[in-house]
Amino acid sequence: MNSNNYRAILVSILATWLSLSTTNSNAGNKVVVIPVFGETTPNIENVITVAKSGGDFTNPIEAVNSITDATANKPYTIFVAPGVYSISKPVVLSPYISLTGSGQNTTVIRNINPANQEVLGFTHGGSLANSETIEVSNIKLQNSSGGQVCYGVNSFEGYFGHLDHVTIEVTGCSGTNAAIISSSGGVTLDHVTIKARGGQFARGISANIASGFTVSNSKITVSGGSTESTALRGLDGPISIYNSTLRVQRFSPSGNLYGIKIDSENIHPGNTDFSLINSEVIVTDPSTGMDSIGVYVIRGGNFMSRSSLISAGTASLYSDSTSTVTISNSSLIGSTVAGTGNVGIKRCAATDDGSANLLDNNCGVAP
Repeated sequence: MNSNNYRAILVSILATWLSLSTTNSNAGNKVVVIPVFGETTPNIENVITVAKSGGDFTNPIEAVNSITDATANKPYTIFVAPGVYSISKPVVLSPYISLTGSGQNTTVIRNINPANQEVLGFTHGGSLANSETIEVSNIKLQNSSGGQVCYGVNSFEGYFGHLDHVTIEVTGCSGTNAAIISSSGGVTLDHVTIKARGGQFARGISANIASGFTVSNSKITVSGGSTESTALRGLDGPISIYNSTLRVQRFSPSGNLYGIKIDSENIHPGNTDFSLINSEVIVTDPSTGMDSIGVYVIRGGNFMSRSSLISAGTASLYSDSTSTVTISNSSLIGSTVAGTGNVGIKRCAATDDGSANLLDNNCGVAP
């Protein structure tokens, strides 16, 4: 049995023990040892517990700050028992530290400080290679602090985190409400639920310079940005989405709506490679005079869709002369519109308009 399997079993045992300790005052004095055989057996000291009572700490920030010697040969897992944990500064994870809760509706970490931008941060711990992964699972992150900027997760300084069965809810800030933002880093998401609402800009995922994302089996819902609501904004890449749903809804009287917005802003033209596989992008309820666009690709963006649905009021697809768009075995509901200049490179194959009408090779309705 490898170390990851061992840690999973150990965390499961700890979850049961801590749950019992909240209902039985004597449970904390009982220790059950289950022998596990394998080449690598991590020390139980490498698992730290956070709980309202009966754990090593009562706050996840204190648990993270207690770790000073995490390495590839000595990884740590922080287990957070059921409860709502209010924080006033971010939980910042470095490589070889994993954070796991007891369920997305059971363990909640909530930011309550308007001056604190994010709930969770990924950062480096020295000169380690940027392929190291920080893992977060079975937990809910909430930020509705009412400040200028609200983030759920901030991945920066060249490190990449993995989110598995995580819910992120961000709302209530006046400027930007973004569930995940990345600069010189990235995030892999699997079975993640994202809700971002309100402010001037509402964004599910915002991938900035030198960022990479892989999204699988996830759901992103964004609404209510007075200027713009965007499920996924890509400034740099690569970005891949599999088996997921991106939905943008209007709950404010103004503001443009974008399912996916790819714009390198001429910083790294051609680097924003975006793939949408077996997924849905749905943009609903356009207001008069405002954009409602499924996929918006400009200034050197590259976009590919396969076996997916893209639906929007103004246009399912908007691209400019510098962009490359390839669509296959998909449905585009809403017109396809050229941006500034010529349409650029746009190819469609085995793609229809959602009503069984095949589109031609340039993604227009075939005669």
